[in-house]
Amino acid sequence: MTQTAHDVTSLWAGLTEVRVIEATAHTAIVASPDGARIEARLAVPGYRPRAGDRVVVGAGSGGAWVVGVSHALRAVEDIEVRDDRGELLFRRTADGTTVVSVGTGDLELRAPHGVVRISGRAIELEAQRSVKIEGESAVARFEHTELVSGAIDVVAKVARQRYERMETRAKKIVERAVETYREVDDLAHTKAGRVRQLVDDAYVLVSRYASLRAKEDVTIDGDQIRLG
Repeated sequence: MTQTAHDVTSLWAGLTEVRVIEATAHTAIVASPDGARIEARLAVPGYRPRAGDRVVVGAGSGGAWVVGVSHALRAVEDIEVRDDRGELLFRRTADGTTVVSVGTGDLELRAPHGVVRISGRAIELEAQRSVKIEGESAVARFEHTELVSGAIDVVAKVARQRYERMETRAKKIVERAVETYREVDDLAHTKAGRVRQLVDDAYVLVSRYASLRAKEDVTIDGDQIRLG
């Protein structure tokens, strides 16, 4: 005979781990500690009981409820947790996907005195509007980095770059500075279709040897030309 658990306080009280004997879509027939058959309603979202499962049952004057699963003979299917408005807060699917959702409001992960770590085979961040990162310092180490953007603005007091090899390809490069200093230990080579330099004041070229060659004409124009 199965008791409907309208009054199971005489059998046990509090939380007890028991075995499922029979199961339906909404209830589980469990064995009480003294061997009695108790009908317990399900309070675990997404859980479908099966004979042989070990579950945690809470019993009281209002009846018996399955409030936890300690051992299931098969994988639990989709598990969902929703708020009082029915909005999804948590979902665990049978394929192993876990979703934490906040329909309205903000989601904050805080560790004021510790470190927040996110680890995985791959990490993806996606925002409909903007992504903001702030801190005293930042370190990023990657084997390969690719950045695609419509526009990039970088503002810094001091910028330092170190490369074994640097290649720049652009349709147009515009540089503006108050002063520019460039030092090359070995060869500085420039190949261009045309070269034009405009200097408002003095143009000074100092070298140990100088050679100027042209396949056709060489034109030197000035108010005074001094050689030697």
